[in-house]
Amino acid sequence: MHAAAPWLQIYTGELVGRRGVAVEPMTCPPDAFNSGVDLVELAPGEQHTLTFRIDAVAPAAP
Repeated sequence: MHAAAPWLQIYTGELVGRRGVAVEPMTCPPDAFNSGVDLVELAPGEQHTLTFRIDAVAPAAP
């Protein structure tokens, strides 16, 4: 994964009986509204863009 984000969150569905993984790049950590860590604050009319790419890689042959 290549992302212009310092934080990453990964979810799995195993606790609810599902198979799969979700990957979510984040610009700030959990609780950033309270801590202020890496929080991006925008003035009215401003924009913020986050780009990311996930590459699928085939497993190596044995």
